[in-house]
Amino acid sequence: MPTTGEGSEPKMPFVPKELTAEKVVEAYRRVAGQPAVASGTISSAGGTGQKPVQNIRTVWSQRDIDRKEKTHFSKVYTIQVDKGSDGDPIYSNISCSLPQEINNVLWDVESPSEKKRAVIIKQKDKKGEDKQFVEIWNVRQKVKTIDMKALDKHGDVVGNDGQFGSVQWSPCEEYLLYVAEKKKPKTASFFESKPLSDEEKEKGDSAQEATIKGDEYVFRETWGEQLVERHRTVVCRLCIKTSVVTVLTQVPDDISPGQALWGPENAVVFVGWSHEPYRLGLKFCVERKSFLYKATFEGEGCEKLSEEDCAVRCPSFSPDFSRLVYLDTPEGGPHNQCSRLLLIDWKKQPVKQGSSRVVVDIVQSPYKTDADKDKFPGLYTWADLGTQRNWLEDNVHVLLPSYWRSSSAVVVINTNTGDVSRLQPGACGWSCGLLDVKGYNVLLSCSLPDRPAVLMLGQVKPGKVKESKWTELGSDQEGVALCKLYDWQLFTLDPKTVQAAHPDCDYLKFEALLYLPVKVDKDDGRKPPLVLFPHGGPHSTFDCGFALNPTVLAYCGFAVLCVNFRGSLGFGQDGITSLLSHIGDFDVKDCKLAMDKVCGENLVDSKNVFVYGGSHGGFLSGHLIGQYPDTFKAASMRNPVTNLTSRVWTSDKPDKIFTEAGEKFDYKSQASENILARLWKASPVRYIDNVKTPVMLNIGLKDMRVPPSQGLEYYKMLKARGVSVRCLTYPDSNHSLAEVEVEADSLVNSILWFAQHISQ
Repeated sequence: MPTTGEGSEPKMPFVPKELTAEKVVEAYRRVAGQPAVASGTISSAGGTGQKPVQNIRTVWSQRDIDRKEKTHFSKVYTIQVDKGSDGDPIYSNISCSLPQEINNVLWDVESPSEKKRAVIIKQKDKKGEDKQFVEIWNVRQKVKTIDMKALDKHGDVVGNDGQFGSVQWSPCEEYLLYVAEKKKPKTASFFESKPLSDEEKEKGDSAQEATIKGDEYVFRETWGEQLVERHRTVVCRLCIKTSVVTVLTQVPDDISPGQALWGPENAVVFVGWSHEPYRLGLKFCVERKSFLYKATFEGEGCEKLSEEDCAVRCPSFSPDFSRLVYLDTPEGGPHNQCSRLLLIDWKKQPVKQGSSRVVVDIVQSPYKTDADKDKFPGLYTWADLGTQRNWLEDNVHVLLPSYWRSSSAVVVINTNTGDVSRLQPGACGWSCGLLDVKGYNVLLSCSLPDRPAVLMLGQVKPGKVKESKWTELGSDQEGVALCKLYDWQLFTLDPKTVQAAHPDCDYLKFEALLYLPVKVDKDDGRKPPLVLFPHGGPHSTFDCGFALNPTVLAYCGFAVLCVNFRGSLGFGQDGITSLLSHIGDFDVKDCKLAMDKVCGENLVDSKNVFVYGGSHGGFLSGHLIGQYPDTFKAASMRNPVTNLTSRVWTSDKPDKIFTEAGEKFDYKSQASENILARLWKASPVRYIDNVKTPVMLNIGLKDMRVPPSQGLEYYKMLKARGVSVRCLTYPDSNHSLAEVEVEADSLVNSILWFAQHISQ
């Protein structure tokens, strides 16, 4: 069986039937101990003669199971740059620092000259109250600390939440531009008679006027799941020299701004999300009504730049500030979808609404024939780029992370021609994420299902992207040894083979990723049990990169089949819209088809099949055990959608339920009798009387996306029908169940649940 300990090499996966809690915990510890790249920055470090030196400063995250938290640490790689015979750079690893843990850092941003850093930290003071500080560093020392709470200009500075947050140095390096929560008015009870503090006495009547009596319990809307601290944001400027904060006051009252950037001539560009008539959940939802705005701190106006009826995100200026690109999708519709890339030529004045042109359009149908399999499928950039640099220094080519079929990819886009190329370091098919761009140097994070994240540094030639040469930084023998425990392969499947094609898109196919444990004994005829694993969303994707859950399952001896059913990202817009009005049908049939394919090829033990999924994956798990009641030995469902009729107005995004069921949503929509009938027909509870599969439920009691009542309702229905069911509830967890302690408990319990129900 696998061995443990630092530097030890696991020899083989566990045997599922022989699993104990200790063995599963051992598997989790080893896999969860693999660090992941959080960020990376390329910096100059001098050098002598013809051999310049670069520093690659990286931040990694790692689960610390004993401390029950994710820790972060920094590592600095020193790289020597030589010139090859063809003039291309050759990167040589000189050294790598030991990891250094970093704590409580919200932002760490280097200035344009690379001579200063701004670090924003969050910590508790001696009274236990949260404080935020901006630290300014030069190449020698810390030169200034600014207590942001003491300035009392706004609420908390927004961290790198992938939605609103951004921090950027001004080109002159005298200011920081950032996003914060708007200052909340002081409220009090009608009956409160608290004496004024000395500070309030000095302010006189203004202190009393600032406190609103009777508003103590007024409801404040939030931006929903995982954004419960976001109510109304503001764009701010901090003067480094004077510590004076200026709030951009001309932002319209009906929007929450974020993703703010410096533009030419002290202009500020930002995205503003509309929160009227009321806020809908924003996390993982690119379709929310929003605009790109332009303003200045010295001026009075605030001008829209983007089109009406669209949702925008991810603005980015070229290095010379001559071009601004951003992504948009139509307002409404699926929660994630293919995007357009638009460009505003800032040199063509005046810059105003209607100045943009489309560089890359929505791609509807990239894969109509087998000959199309390598075509560009469109842009699916999910989250904001934050402070990330993503332009080559020619001010023409911009880089974006996206999905390309079942892989994470980084694409290079010529903003003159719209041509798109994919960065592919090596021939092994890495899934890649973008970390930084400086000059023509590009830093990527790359992984495979059987290889944890590694860093790749390369120089990208405009117009010759495929000729780019790449160097892997550092080595990871521990990660390589771990992943000798299993193989993986990618299947392409055609719904037409089971008469499940979409009537208008019968060319659509989908993919499934299989993890297959290596055999303990090559002559052993036993096959591994199979865990069918549909993803959530439904519009997301399993990529061919390193992932915790399937790896732990494979370590424990289970084969794992991750299904990118129709509706997944990375296959064209038609694939996404094909699922609308067909949830609980096409996605279920795709999962069953993928499972039958693997079982039919005699790769797994077809008599021991399990199903495991969260959110929409839990929805599909409920459908599968209801529609195919004799197929699965056990199921584990994390925050599952079980009853669309009772979820529709209890979720932070009711619009998704209307949309996926094929109904149009507006803010006045109500669940009429006809709509409720459609929602019931698409719900797993429709098949509750068929279910006999033992079920484990994992419920986050602070979930706003799929309310806990969904899983608890299902639990009661199963209990009433005498079906074996176990329910785990996590009081402080939301939809993702991402806290280290919760994630570990849920996964270990799920694996033991499967092992308990393996038949001989």
